[in-house]
Amino acid sequence: TRAGISVYDGVTWESYSIADELPAMTFKGLQMDRKGKMWAISEVNQGVFYIANYDGSRWNEIPPPILPPEVKLEATTAFIMMQRPGHTIIAVGTRNNGIIFWKRGEWVHISKKNGLPDNSVNGIVTLDDRFYVATKNGLAVIDSHFKVHNGLNKELNLPESQLDIKGIGIEYRRQYPDSELQYDRIW
Repeated sequence: TRAGISVYDGVTWESYSIADELPAMTFKGLQMDRKGKMWAISEVNQGVFYIANYDGSRWNEIPPPILPPEVKLEATTAFIMMQRPGHTIIAVGTRNNGIIFWKRGEWVHISKKNGLPDNSVNGIVTLDDRFYVATKNGLAVIDSHFKVHNGLNKELNLPESQLDIKGIGIEYRRQYPDSELQYDRIW
């Protein structure tokens, strides 16, 4: 929201703001990790976004990424996390600068220079320790060591005129126990 973050427990509302150690006032995305910790990403303000997590009693800020001066961050387009044994990897897609990953306290910037099909990211999902990334110039698969794989576009026979992938989603079979779905599916 534009006034911090609010939570409803079924009985009462509680709101958090900068006074409660949030690093910004305007937040655009929330994700919960497997341990039940809530993570939040702010809107981009003066080329910077902030991420914080709530540990049950207070908000804890992750230091924002320090990007090279030529990287002019305008907006984030995706916010997702991958749970790995002992740590979490956060991926932040951007409108014009690829993806910025956070892993074990370090930020890694992946762009066209590193093999991403395009710097405009339209969505990200995770499956089997990989990030599947929809860009304006096709799909990319990025492993948990940030190696970019671009063979999926050819494998799917996507014509070059139709590589602008507008979005991506995932259907987890374990999420719907009554479903006849046999495998997780990426849409």
